[in-house]
Amino acid sequence: YDTPMRLAVVDFQQKNVLLDHADLRRPTLEAMTRPVLEHDLAALRRVLEERVAAAGGFIEDGSVVTPARGGKPAKLPTYKSANGERLPVPNLVAEATAATLARLGIETPADALAFMKRRKPADFRWLKVAVRLPAAPEYYGPNMELSVEIDRGDIWYDFPWDPKGRRLPQPRSEFPSLTLFVKWQGERVPLVRWRTTIGGWRAELAADGEEYLRYKDSDVGPRVWRHIVAAPVWIPPTSSPLGGMVQKKWVNGAVVPVTNYDETGPGYLSAYGLAAAIHVEMRKYADGRVTYFDNGIRTHGSFDYMSLRGRFSHGCHRLYNNLALRLFSWVLRHRQARTLGPMALNFRRTFYKDGGLFDLRLPTRGFYYELDPPLPVEVLEGNIKGTIKKPPTGYIPKPGVTYARSAPPAASSDPASRAGGGGAAVEEAP
Repeated sequence: YDTPMRLAVVDFQQKNVLLDHADLRRPTLEAMTRPVLEHDLAALRRVLEERVAAAGGFIEDGSVVTPARGGKPAKLPTYKSANGERLPVPNLVAEATAATLARLGIETPADALAFMKRRKPADFRWLKVAVRLPAAPEYYGPNMELSVEIDRGDIWYDFPWDPKGRRLPQPRSEFPSLTLFVKWQGERVPLVRWRTTIGGWRAELAADGEEYLRYKDSDVGPRVWRHIVAAPVWIPPTSSPLGGMVQKKWVNGAVVPVTNYDETGPGYLSAYGLAAAIHVEMRKYADGRVTYFDNGIRTHGSFDYMSLRGRFSHGCHRLYNNLALRLFSWVLRHRQARTLGPMALNFRRTFYKDGGLFDLRLPTRGFYYELDPPLPVEVLEGNIKGTIKKPPTGYIPKPGVTYARSAPPAASSDPASRAGGGGAAVEEAP
C-alpha cells in the first residue's frame, strides 16, 4: 500500500464520490467489488438529480427524515394541508429523478449503456426528454416565509494538542447541520437538513510574521441573509498563511510558482465555492435606523468535500458545491430579490513567498442578489464539551515550534481576518 496505490485509491474515491478519507475502509472495499457499470449508473443518477431539481424548481430531497435507530422507526416530518390533512414532506428530487429515468427507459446499468450506445456524442448537445414531474406542494409560492437554522452540534473549545504535538481525543456525536424551514399554516416545516461546518483551531499568520494557532469561532444568535452571491470571490486577509496563496502550475513548458487564483476564485475550487450567502447582524434603532454588520461569516459552497465529514472551517458554514447552488437558486425563486449584478472590487496586493514577488488582483467580488426582506438565520450554540466553556481568544504557539518571541503578539479582532471582505457596517435610512 505505497504512494502510487494510495493515489489510485484517491482517484477511485473521487470518481465515484466515496467520502472515505483515502483509506481502504469498508465503503471503498465494497465499492471496488461492484461492476464499473453500476458506478456509471450511479454517476448518471447524480447528474440527473441536479438537472431535475433545477428544471422542476425542487429542493426537498428526503434529508429531513430522521433515520431508524436503536429499534425506533424512521421519523418523517409532516405539514398540514389547506383542508387540515397531515401530509409527509415529500422527497421531490428522488421522485423527479425516478420519473426521468423511467421516461428514458433506464432501470439497470445495461439499460444505461444501451441508451448511450444508441446515440452519437453530438446528440447530447440537443437531446431533451419530456417528463411529467411531481406537482409542487401547496406551500410553494413566489414569496415563501423561509428561515434557516444552523445547529453547531458538539463543540470543543479545549486546545486539541498536548505539548508534544499529539492530538487529544475530542469526540463528537452531533455534527453541525443546516436546516431550511418554511412557515406554513402556523408551523415551521423542515424542507432539507444538510451537514455543514463550523469554526475550529486554525493556523494564522500573526503580525510578527510567525504562524500560530487560533480558535476561529462561528457566530451564535440571530443573523440574516441579505445578499446571495454567485461566483463569489474570497479576499485573503493579511492573517492568511502565505503557503496557501501560491501554487505550482505548468506554464510554457515548465512548472513554476504562481498566485493561487484557484483559491480566491471565482470558480468551483475557490474558498467560497460556486455560491455564497453573507451572514449579517441586523441592528434596529429607536429612530428607525437599520444597520447590517458583517462579521465575516458566510454559508457557501466548497470543493473540499472531506471537510464536511468532520473537519473545521475558519468560522463559515460550508456546503457541497452542488447543494449550495441548489439551495441559493431555490431561495431566489421563492423570495423577493433584486439583481444587483457584478460588484466591483479592484483589490490588489503584492507579497513575497520563498524569495519571489507575487501579485494578486481581484477586480470583482462576484454577482450579487439582494433579498428583500432578508432571510432570517438562527445559529444555535450547540453542545459545549470539555472544560473550557467560552471560545478562547488570542494566539497559541504551535506545539514543537520554536519562536523568536517569548509570547505571541495580540490577535486582530478585524472581521476580515475570518473571511475576506467582512467588517462593513451598512446603514439604511429610516
